[in-house]
Amino acid sequence: MLYWYRHHKDDDKIIEVPEIDINHTDLQGELMVRSFKTYAKVLDKFAVFCKGKKEMQKDLIALALVEFMNTYK
Repeated sequence: MLYWYRHHKDDDKIIEVPEIDINHTDLQGELMVRSFKTYAKVLDKFAVFCKGKKEMQKDLIALALVEFMNTYK
């Protein structure tokens, strides 16, 4: 039992990170340009986040908006 505890005690700390699905049906069709204001701190963090991703910023922003709307409808 002690062996099991030592090797499994951190299992509850595992968080599943979903894959980024840029094949979402809402991410198709005509592209539009919009201007919006947001906080510099958020944009700086987003730029750093995007450097480690293969997806384009436009896709990540669009997917984030879709997921936000689905969560808070």
